[in-house]
Amino acid sequence: MNNIVDNVIRELEFKAGLVLSSYGIQAEIKAVQNFLNDESIENTLRDACHIIFRAHFLREALKRDDAEDACYNLMMLWDHCTIAGEESYNQILIESIEKLLKVTNKSMKTVKNRHLRVLELNKMNWSIDAISADTGYSRRQISRVINGHTKN
Repeated sequence: MNNIVDNVIRELEFKAGLVLSSYGIQAEIKAVQNFLNDESIENTLRDACHIIFRAHFLREALKRDDAEDACYNLMMLWDHCTIAGEESYNQILIESIEKLLKVTNKSMKTVKNRHLRVLELNKMNWSIDAISADTGYSRRQISRVINGHTKN
């Protein structure tokens, strides 16, 4: 799954990089920052700059294992791709979601069953260590399931 996410970011960066190169601009964070708030530039250039900017910070968040920052940058990237003048950005995202769904749907039933098992064992007053040994979840995952911080 990480390969799919990484490939999506690469595809978006590549597409944006092509647009930037047509303007004679390098696809680097320092090169694009000045264009982000410039109202006088063309929308295609602004879109490409925004995608390079968000993709950079999304990668940085993933390297740091900062889920909150990664989610924020992913949402901002998604929002911008859906309104960008160049439809290929949005098409890249749609195709990647279809690929991710193929991967995740296979394991979704297993995840739901494990979540239900955690809740069942918690009701039976099992210790977190015992639940962890039974389900293979970490203490943090167990806590999140018990406290309702996960979907489904």
